[in-house]
Amino acid sequence: MQQLAFPIGERHFWVPLADRSIINDARVRQLLDRAGLESFSMGVGEDAHAFGERVLSEALAKPVSYQLLGALILPEGARPEDWNDAMGQDTAEYLQGLSVPSARATLRVIFARMLEHFFASGSASIWTSPTSSAAQSAGGAPEQPSSPLSTIDAGASAVSGPNAAAWTPGHGLDS
Repeated sequence: MQQLAFPIGERHFWVPLADRSIINDARVRQLLDRAGLESFSMGVGEDAHAFGERVLSEALAKPVSYQLLGALILPEGARPEDWNDAMGQDTAEYLQGLSVPSARATLRVIFARMLEHFFASGSASIWTSPTSSAAQSAGGAPEQPSSPLSTIDAGASAVSGPNAAAWTPGHGLDS
C-alpha cells in the first residue's frame, strides 16, 4: 500500500491513501464541527499571513484540534480499517505531550497543512463572499481565492513523499 509516512518525535505516522472507515469519516466530521474552524474570519486590516498565523496558533491551543489530527493520521503499521476512537485518542494525547522543539516544529507543519486544506476546500466562502471582512477589506472579492495558511512559515516540512503537498485530510492524497 502506497503511503505518506513521517516521524513526529519518537513515533512514526502516516496518512492513508485509501478510503477511511465509515466510523473514522464520521468522527472527522464531528471533530471538525467541534473544532469550530469555520468560525475563523479575517479581521479588518489583517493580512493573509497574520490571519494564517492567528488561526494556526488558536488551533494549536485547542485540545479538540489534536483529537482531529488523531483521527486524520494513523500510527505506523495501522491500517485505515483499524482506526478507532481509542487509537485516535492515544495519538491526540501523544501529540499534546510533545516537548522536543523539532517534534513540535513537525507538528506545526502538519497542523498548517491540515488547516490549509480545510480553508482551501471548505472555507473558500471567506474569500469570495462579498460580505466577508476579507472581501470588504480588499475592496471586493479577490479574483482567485487562496488559502491564508499558505503564507505561514511553519518550518522545514517533515512530511515527505511524491505527493506531500497534495495531502488531503480525510481522503489521503489527491491524484
